[in-house]
Amino acid sequence: MTNYNIGEVVLVAFPQQLGIKKRPALVILDIGDADVVLAPITTTKRTASGDYELRNWSESGLLKKSWVRLAKVSCLEKSAIVHSLGLISNHDLSRLIDIWKNLFISTSRASVTLFPFALNFPRSQRPRWEYLLQCSVSFEVPILIISRSQTLFGNA
Repeated sequence: MTNYNIGEVVLVAFPQQLGIKKRPALVILDIGDADVVLAPITTTKRTASGDYELRNWSESGLLKKSWVRLAKVSCLEKSAIVHSLGLISNHDLSRLIDIWKNLFISTSRASVTLFPFALNFPRSQRPRWEYLLQCSVSFEVPILIISRSQTLFGNA
């Protein structure tokens, strides 16, 4: 079974009402099982909360200017992935981490520390995010933990 890395751009066969449509998506989480968490990528300009225009879209394997939609993540079977297109740049990954943090963590009263550990690796060797957990403080706050026990998002 193939494992995917944070920031990897993949072509996915998304199920739709009238069949299947191949669309690009960004890998958010792969814990090594049969599923993967993806954020859709679109060429339609988007400006809602959680949307981010990729600065270096062409080096990610995309053909046109594109937006990642972090507020629209979905979990699909890995068998829906047609193939990998490339990796987003470190700059784009860093911005997406900030957006994720603002979307899912900053609105809470929790104390949050961000360790951009994944950015210390060459793009081709970024560690996978191993867990997507709900951590309860006085409310639920999403946290992400990457390999080598380094916390990327979470409660300090």
